[in-house]
Amino acid sequence: MQAIVREAYQQTLAEQDSEHRGVAAFAQAWRSRLASLLDSQTLEVPGWSQITVADLDTDLGWSLYAAAVTARSQAITHASAQPSRLSPPRDAQTSFYEFSIVAPGEHALGHIRYEVCEPCGVGLLLKISFSPDWQFCGLGTLALRQLEIRHPQLTWYTTGQYAHAKGFYQRYRHRSVSPWTERQNPCPHT
Repeated sequence: MQAIVREAYQQTLAEQDSEHRGVAAFAQAWRSRLASLLDSQTLEVPGWSQITVADLDTDLGWSLYAAAVTARSQAITHASAQPSRLSPPRDAQTSFYEFSIVAPGEHALGHIRYEVCEPCGVGLLLKISFSPDWQFCGLGTLALRQLEIRHPQLTWYTTGQYAHAKGFYQRYRHRSVSPWTERQNPCPHT
């Protein structure tokens, strides 16, 4: 039954790049996918032989689903940013930092790397990375807010982005209280 619940999750996760579902919508889509699988007579789950659904305890499947949805929701709700760590300097003008967004129990959900040039008053977001499991659930916004809180005096920019990330950054810039620029390389040091 665990394999079926996981398969429904993986199928729903595979749609995230195109669907961009939030936490509640993702849980509902996962639930629908699981219901569809459990309504089948037999299933083919990668790594398993053919599974006859009638032979399974479907109540266990729904219990596993409920527990997984709750755990995922709790991880997202209680995620927090770790303190920034200074990386070894590459240049006298700029400082490189990194921090992680973690769930309770110190499980890392994503990582953020950035560069700061204090003389120019500029911050460069180098990389923000979350596995597909943790995308489209507000953690990227949490990470960007942390940059602004930690360095409120800076104007921020990002490097060229993939098409789906550009939309995220544009939406964030419009809601942000800190200045963000679309200009590339506003500082000669970063």
